[in-house]
Amino acid sequence: HGIFADEIRSNPDVVACVSILEDTVLLEHRGREIRVQLRGVAWEHDTPMAVCRDPDFSALEDTASWPRERPDEEEREAVFVGNLLSRNWGILPGDTVRLTARARNPLSPAASHRISVRTYRVAGIFRPGNWFDDEHTVMTHLSTAQRQTGRHLPSPGAASALVIRTASDEATERVYAAAAALFLRDLRVQVQTWSE
Repeated sequence: HGIFADEIRSNPDVVACVSILEDTVLLEHRGREIRVQLRGVAWEHDTPMAVCRDPDFSALEDTASWPRERPDEEEREAVFVGNLLSRNWGILPGDTVRLTARARNPLSPAASHRISVRTYRVAGIFRPGNWFDDEHTVMTHLSTAQRQTGRHLPSPGAASALVIRTASDEATERVYAAAAALFLRDLRVQVQTWSE
């Protein structure tokens, strides 16, 4: 999907077109384990999100005051944890977490898998806007998620979804038609619309 993202971004009705890679991983923090959704996001193409980088838990209470911003370039190798996941498991900015994934072995002709274990610094907490993402998601940069899951080779643009934000509700139909025509070449692609 990543190869189509630049073409979609060139549409004047498109505000953002974000490549996303999602996979279930095991998160370990202070001896405890939980299954979470790892979401790799090409955040340089996304709209800013509500984040808190302050490790003082009282600063996490007032989520309405969190600044809306994109993660920094230096945070590409770090993770951001959903607000409720942070609260429920005591994961704070500055902590380290270990993620374990069943990763593709990209250089194997048999498409075998291997276990990929990596340790990350928690750069911040994010407020996604829906309970599932808030309670079950760890976010990082797309390229970091691709390496964790073994999807960086042979296609560095590997993604499981493209999220397209349009300039208006009226533009959605035009963008939907253009995206559907673009993806007709790939039967594994499903095009959907929704409103927030």
